Amino acid sequence: MGDGSTTILVANPDEAVREVVARVVETVGLDAVRLAPDADLADAVVHSGATGAVLDLGPDNLAALEALRARTEPGATGARVVVIGTGPANGRLAWQAGADGFLVRPFHARELQAALTEALARPDADRAAHRDAQAAALV
Repeated sequence: MGDGSTTILVANPDEAVREVVARVVETVGLDAVRLAPDADLADAVVHSGATGAVLDLGPDNLAALEALRARTEPGATGARVVVIGTGPANGRLAWQAGADGFLVRPFHARELQAALTEALARPDADRAAHRDAQAAALV
């Protein structure tokens, strides 16, 4: 487990996948909170003080990411979100919805660790340009 200073919410409808992803998050010294499938991501981020989230791209989670980005509370606007999907079309949707990182399944634990580390380290001023560049590269 991490030291409590950085909390990452893990959202995935499959309990086993959620647990595996949470354990990978914990290997880089971050605290992982496993969200129930019916949890509201935006509310969870705002009310938990989480620094970020890892979520599996699905219709509900894409809407949850968009809802999070529509919030104006500092916790919502500052939260870094790494999205897991199945290919370039998912990547484009994720980047356009406000993702800070995107991984294509299957991926290695090191890739998730790197995506989280990079997303958390990226300055606020660089986030939009990074998203735009990543989305443009998928066209």
